[in-house]
Amino acid sequence: MQSQRKHKRHKLPQLPQPTQVYNSIGTEYLGVLVNISLEGLLIMSDAGLKTDTLYQLTLKFPEPFCGVMELSLGVDCLWVDSASGLGQSYWSGCHIIDISESDSAALKGMLGTSD
Repeated sequence: MQSQRKHKRHKLPQLPQPTQVYNSIGTEYLGVLVNISLEGLLIMSDAGLKTDTLYQLTLKFPEPFCGVMELSLGVDCLWVDSASGLGQSYWSGCHIIDISESDSAALKGMLGTSD
């Protein structure tokens, strides 16, 4: 099966676990970060995010990671799928639509890219 991926996946250094994901508006806990790229991220949660919905997220690392404790970014949830075999868990795929220059620079450092 040919991949429909438009952007290269980056191999992250070992992420501090768990990297928790919060909705910055209301500080609601959403789930944990599974992977991330310059364009988007994957979240695993007990209750899936809503597709076609914008979120302002805060990613909170349990310890400093590449010099930061958290990243803030705006995302659009593109899809949600049940994580079969994992009980009532859901995968949520999000596209990054807004990120500050400083958080973008930190994310690029984490990914080891200068793009």
